[in-house]
Amino acid sequence: MPIINVSHFKTSDLNPAFSRVTRIEIENKPFADGGFGELYSCLSIDGTKPQSSQVIKIFKEDVSGNHVKGFKTIQALQDKIKENRQTSIAPALFALPQFSYDGTLNGKKVLGYSANKLDTSEYVSFDELLDDNSLQKQYYPLALNQKLQYALDLVEGVKILREMSFIHADINAQNLFINLKSGGHLVIIDYDSGAVTENPNNSPTTWGKRNDWVAPEIIKQLSGQQGTVKVNLFTDTWSVAVGVHYLIFLRHPLFYLNRLGVKNMKDYFSQSKWPQVDKNSSNFNRSTEGSYNTIKKILLTYPQLSDIRKRLIVTINEGFNNPSRRTSYGQWVDSIRRAKSPPPPPPPPPPPPPPPPPSKKVVKKVVYVGLLLALILGVWNYGHKKCSVEAYIQMATVPGGTYTVKDYPTVASFLASLGKEQIVIDKDFLIKTGEITVGEFRRFVKSGWLSQADLEKLGTAWQDGKDERGKSFGDKSPVSRVPWDIANKYAQWMSAQTGCRLQLPTQEQWAAAVMSYQAEQTKQRSRLETIDSQKNAPDHLLFNREEWSRTSCGGGKRYKTLGYDYFPNYNNYELRCPSLKGSMSVGFRLSGLKERD
Repeated sequence: MPIINVSHFKTSDLNPAFSRVTRIEIENKPFADGGFGELYSCLSIDGTKPQSSQVIKIFKEDVSGNHVKGFKTIQALQDKIKENRQTSIAPALFALPQFSYDGTLNGKKVLGYSANKLDTSEYVSFDELLDDNSLQKQYYPLALNQKLQYALDLVEGVKILREMSFIHADINAQNLFINLKSGGHLVIIDYDSGAVTENPNNSPTTWGKRNDWVAPEIIKQLSGQQGTVKVNLFTDTWSVAVGVHYLIFLRHPLFYLNRLGVKNMKDYFSQSKWPQVDKNSSNFNRSTEGSYNTIKKILLTYPQLSDIRKRLIVTINEGFNNPSRRTSYGQWVDSIRRAKSPPPPPPPPPPPPPPPPPSKKVVKKVVYVGLLLALILGVWNYGHKKCSVEAYIQMATVPGGTYTVKDYPTVASFLASLGKEQIVIDKDFLIKTGEITVGEFRRFVKSGWLSQADLEKLGTAWQDGKDERGKSFGDKSPVSRVPWDIANKYAQWMSAQTGCRLQLPTQEQWAAAVMSYQAEQTKQRSRLETIDSQKNAPDHLLFNREEWSRTSCGGGKRYKTLGYDYFPNYNNYELRCPSLKGSMSVGFRLSGLKERD
């Protein structure tokens, strides 16, 4: 078998077994051959089979001297490993260089290094996975926490490299290997394309290898020249963000563009903000529409990904032109760890006080009935999990039943335009205690749920305007000037946040809420007191703002508004069918069922 006779040797002090190396025995043929070197399995070192399998890289000599640059990069990284006393290796850095060498092979001078060899029965190249449907079928069913573990391995590994002043400069699918088993990890390979930034004689470079993970400023350099290009501390931050998205979705964050060139991306960012896109744009790849819709929905609605979504939004939208705005590795570590360990749900409300003790004569009967009721409720609750809407917005319960309008004389005049003597509600439902406020609506607008077209349609009047008294809208003011379809999308967004089915109320739900909370109050018609004098009761159902409903005016082209925002004559109340564009007089609130369907 071929023998490399080592002339000079340098250890990384990661493994005591490699404190001295004079002879390296390798396989006859390389198992991998790239533009910058060949990879061989190591059979023995100084006549002994290494306890940890090693891969030996031999640089290919070229006239540009890239083989010397790569060798010097590895040795500079070794110095940093020893300087930082990097004796324990994070999972992602399993393939760090163990030792470097120069010597002779078959009488020819060679340069290279050794690294831990990955078990190919366990690890697969991420690049191969992206091209192999059978491997993707193994990857897709993995738990989200497992995919987040791969992402965490990546950012923790690059974070340690950064702490050693090392730029990898070639983070991409070819240089990542993953173990598809449960509890498996990700490993970064190929360090000779990088640079140590503190060495003034080592100009940070890559070797012109273009791929869709490369930062836009690097793509621009590669488009204008061949060979090496300059990199900096922000180069890897873009590639890492791309990698996080890939590891979760197996797609580039901008996979829906026709081409990932700098010009195409500039055109995209001049019209849209990620992850939104104008599907009528010539820049949009229509064949990706199904995947785009699915990934966008998961990204924007899955609570576990909320922190990661925010990091991606900033890095991609702002970091495209301003590398300093890209998420740092420490921020990524914090965000992914939080995503892997989501906060527990809010504690349930305290139970009501116990009723007074029953008399001795009925104790046995009460106990029996109580046990039976507990059993029934226990079985019912097992299959009907309550949604968590009240952890997000305050809701009031409206009992199901039959509501006869004439039984509520103080509000009957307001309900006359319903044209119904009775309202039948099948089951208890929830209704928001107040109208959606400017502050609540602002969180929705900032969430990224709305498309660019939606944002343009909405405008800014909902937050920038003033009310009829000239007072600027504050965060606690009821929001208005919201088109009907945008209000409906708010309901869809809040449904995704809470796991509940939330919608705009029907006119029947609104009427039932008015009667339900009116029933226990004595009202003076002349004062038109609001019905929020009860704690946790819905307020301003009768006035303050009209409110959008999901009850059609007929034909489905317009929808009725509920309530009335001004009362010159409370007997003249009517359900209106205004323009769907919204106005200063129209706001909205939400309703929903108490349990998931």
